[in-house]
Amino acid sequence: MESDLHELNSTIQGGTEKLALVDDETALTDIMQTILTNIGYRVRVFTDSQEALAAITDNPDDFDLIITDYSMPKITGIEIAKRIKQASHRGISARRWKGPPRKPGYPR
Repeated sequence: MESDLHELNSTIQGGTEKLALVDDETALTDIMQTILTNIGYRVRVFTDSQEALAAITDNPDDFDLIITDYSMPKITGIEIAKRIKQASHRGISARRWKGPPRKPGYPR
């Protein structure tokens, strides 16, 4: 696994931007944080969508890009992106991804 990760990192162009990674699945955030940090990005992980929204809107200059899961409890990734766009005085880019199907009761 580690050699595969090293090979992957050597073929991907990284960066130095400040990223917020928002997903309620800790296993996914651990993997994504490792990959993104290894290629130079500064990553802050949030597994609680409300906590992420508060941190990002309170300190928008701390983030250049928000990567958020599509479906999470409390606040969806789409809602996070909308609220950040409304509150932000500068253009923070937000991207979302849709992972595997969710458990019953999670917002879609």
